Parts: sequence; C-alpha cells; structure tokens
Amino acid sequence: MEMLKYIEDLRDKLHRHNYLYYVKDNPEISDFEFDQLLNELVLLEKEYPQFFDLNSPTQRVGSSLSNSFETYNHKYRMYSLENSYSKQDVLKWNERLEKNLSQKNLSFSCELKLDGVSVSLSYEKGFLVRGLTRGMVYKVMM
Repeated sequence: MEMLKYIEDLRDKLHRHNYLYYVKDNPEISDFEFDQLLNELVLLEKEYPQFFDLNSPTQRVGSSLSNSFETYNHKYRMYSLENSYSKQDVLKWNERLEKNLSQKNLSFSCELKLDGVSVSLSYEKGFLVRGLTRGMVYKVMM
C-alpha cells in the first residue's frame, strides 16, 4: 500500500500543478519539472497497473475546452507530440517511426518547441482565415 499512496500523492501533485498552470496561469514549477513528474507517474502506472485511475493526469491532454467559440473540423488530424530532452530521445523516436512506416532514411525539419498552444493555421491568398487549436482532434474551436 506504500506504493499506492506514493502514486496517489504524485497524482495529487500533478493535478495541483495542472490547476496552477491552466486555471490560475501561475505555475510554480517549470514545464521540464512537470514533465519529469508526469514521466515518473507514467512509468509507475505501467509497473503497477492494478492502481490505474481514469482521473490520472496521464489520461488527459491539456485543459477543458471553452464552448464560447464556433467549431470547425480539421482538414487533417493533429496528433500529440512526445517530449524529447536529448539526441537519444529523438533517435529512439526516429527508430519507432521507421519501424511503423516500414521506411528508412526519412527526412525531417526540426525546430525547438516553444511552450504555448498547438495550432493549425489556414491561409487563403496569403491572408490568415482560420486558426484552430488541437481541441478534440477533429472538431475544434476557432
């Protein structure tokens, strides 16, 4: 039961930091520190599946959506990205991608991720006409 208590405390800590970040807009820890705690929880939940909890921070992405905007469908699905903190993380990701696609020697354009929002921007004749968040993958708010 010690491990269950540790996992529950870790979940509570992550829920608190999610609240501070998304609701209060006043984080107390860096995104890196949050990701480290979340990764620890992911590993513990894999190791102790008997302690699974549907309300765990590992079971959700982002915050709840506002219903004050018009909804649109994405032209293409927006996927979540995994975090990487080292060259080794990127190389492992590339190996998984090559395996899943059954293709080698893929080319990439990589940029540093700035914290913020995932967004899909649509332009017509050089003018921005729509900006969509990832939302619920297909149907989103504008």
